[in-house]
Amino acid sequence: MRISKAKFVSGAILIITIIVYSCVVVSGDKGNYIHPLCWISFAIIGAISIFEIIGDTYNYSLNKIHWYFIFIFMFLSPLSQLSAGYYPWRHKIENDIVFLANLLLILWEVVYVIGYNQLKSKRFVVTHKSKKKKVEIVFSNSMNFLLITASITALILMVTRCGLVNLFIRDASMFGNGTFSIMFTYLFRAIPVLSTGILILEKRKGNFIPWIEIIAMLACTFVLNFPVALSRYWSGAVYLGLLLCAIPPEWFRNRVFDYVLILALAVGFPLFSFFKYNTFSDLITSGLKLDIFSIYNNVDFDAYSMLCRIIEYTQTNGFTYGTQLRSVLLFFVPRAIWNIKGTPTGTLVATAQDSYYVNVSAPLMGEGYIDFGILGLIFFSFILSRIILNLDRDYWNGVSDQKVKYSDVVFVFLAGFLLFLLRGALQPSFLRVMGFFLFLIILFVFQKLFVALRRSSS
Repeated sequence: MRISKAKFVSGAILIITIIVYSCVVVSGDKGNYIHPLCWISFAIIGAISIFEIIGDTYNYSLNKIHWYFIFIFMFLSPLSQLSAGYYPWRHKIENDIVFLANLLLILWEVVYVIGYNQLKSKRFVVTHKSKKKKVEIVFSNSMNFLLITASITALILMVTRCGLVNLFIRDASMFGNGTFSIMFTYLFRAIPVLSTGILILEKRKGNFIPWIEIIAMLACTFVLNFPVALSRYWSGAVYLGLLLCAIPPEWFRNRVFDYVLILALAVGFPLFSFFKYNTFSDLITSGLKLDIFSIYNNVDFDAYSMLCRIIEYTQTNGFTYGTQLRSVLLFFVPRAIWNIKGTPTGTLVATAQDSYYVNVSAPLMGEGYIDFGILGLIFFSFILSRIILNLDRDYWNGVSDQKVKYSDVVFVFLAGFLLFLLRGALQPSFLRVMGFFLFLIILFVFQKLFVALRRSSS
């Protein structure tokens, strides 16, 4: 296949940017010994991820986000941490565990590449040329009224329940800590977000939607999803999703998305980490000094170390044989009525290892490994690759369609949530993501029922 000059140049520049950035970060941390086999395996992990990022021809995709997660969380940050002798949550990791973790990561990458690239024409999870047409959102005056009414109702309920002031304070506007309390909290937060996204996409497709209506919905979204009052993953998913709804895809040609994402990781993450413990005045006082050499040496990048700790846990306690996955799939069942529901993987491992802090991550590859060992890791990687492949393909195949599909809405908002799901732990993250998409599921079910009733009456 012939590669255009523009694609070749943009790809070459991206490779140079990634390599230089990696060298700058890692070279700033010296003094700790890393076994040569670990260096070699890290190099393989990084090389595969860079190759796959460059080889992705979409302007942006869930596949790219997956590979950027691997590159940042499973290659760059562990190299920075290990070479500096930094261990998240003060849990030291030995070289033999590091090497085993790297072998598992390479296996994850190989299986994912097979599922996403090598078997594109095969039908495993969902089909490419399905006889069943993708479900479009039937947009009408009734649907428009429903979206506006639901958003205003969600705003009123949240203000009544939590208080208007608490909506602007970090973690102060929650219904409670139970399963249904968490789901309803994120359901009500998500209603105006999803409604706004649908309206923007419909306007981009040519439907008449007044700007004043979109602005009003954005204001409702902003009040219920005030950035500094929410977790970073939620804010990122909400506002990245809305940006992808609003910005035409062709604006992201020539690796624009890649450069924006690298900038966000190089500058955005350090700023977010700084403001997690400091104020804006502290930033001014420090003279805008942000240490690029240690931006990944903090607990926000604990995914790799938790993969290593999961391996250590299974060596001592064995595998859980589906307990963790069962708890994820049956997330909607409250613990009060099902006392055999498992503990989130990160908490389970950290507690067993007497960690001083147990609300930690558990990367998706670790979730598969703790349940079923190598077979679980292979299964999780393959299923993820097929799901991402079909979402990417459906979105870009229909980007010029005149109708908005439900899968389009899932795609744009999952772009932000994917990092959250990959970092884990899967049980709490899946609960929150399902809470976000619950309103979209309700719309989908009601539309199917309405269409079925109309057909039966005609």
